[in-house]
Amino acid sequence: MHKTVFVDRGNGFFEPREVETGWRHGSRVEITKGLEPGEKIAISGNFLIDSESKLQLAAQGCTPP
Repeated sequence: MHKTVFVDRGNGFFEPREVETGWRHGSRVEITKGLEPGEKIAISGNFLIDSESKLQLAAQGCTPP
């Protein structure tokens, strides 16, 4: 199962990034691979961000991998 987070690239841009997870405790999840220290991720609105990125790809005539 692929796990994806959206990294804040600034100016309203987000980059999808595949990550690996470790332990879970309540609503907290350890990210073991895929992020660098200090990177900020979206913690809500992922559906909207993902939908918007797919719409932009479609408008450009591309399809996601």
